[in-house]
Amino acid sequence: MRQAAKAAGVGICPLSPYCFESNRKGLLLGFACTDESMIQEGVRRLKKILHI
Repeated sequence: MRQAAKAAGVGICPLSPYCFESNRKGLLLGFACTDESMIQEGVRRLKKILHI
């Protein structure tokens, strides 16, 4: 999934490296220096990758 997101121009990281004592699954999304329209476009691209 990470490669597909990268190919779509969306940077994501798995949450697992930040949860040493947990089996939680998730994605870490960064929004620094990003305006609202860029965030919305990134979410649209990620939605296509996740098929939701």
